[in-house]
Amino acid sequence: MLASKSDAGQTLAWQEMSENDLMPGDVTVRVSHSTINYKDGLAITAIVRDRVPETRVVMYTFNTEICEVARALGAAGCVSKELPYDVLLGALRQAAPGLSLVTH
Repeated sequence: MLASKSDAGQTLAWQEMSENDLMPGDVTVRVSHSTINYKDGLAITAIVRDRVPETRVVMYTFNTEICEVARALGAAGCVSKELPYDVLLGALRQAAPGLSLVTH
């Protein structure tokens, strides 16, 4: 999904891209009180695994029951939102070089 912004407004569209088309760095999908939920996060995890397997996904959720499913779909980690923020930062740091972590 490519989000674009111009003087005419914003657009969202599915676009095939190669790794060379992507900007370096991490991607954060933050969901707060919207129509996107944990099921969408799991779907995004599977898409990332299939299309960009070198990208590491860390789920950050109140619903830790999905952590096992997230790991099966390719998530490198799963962290409860009830834990201190430092735990999330640690999980992101550990996931970056290819390690795995599950913390509930």
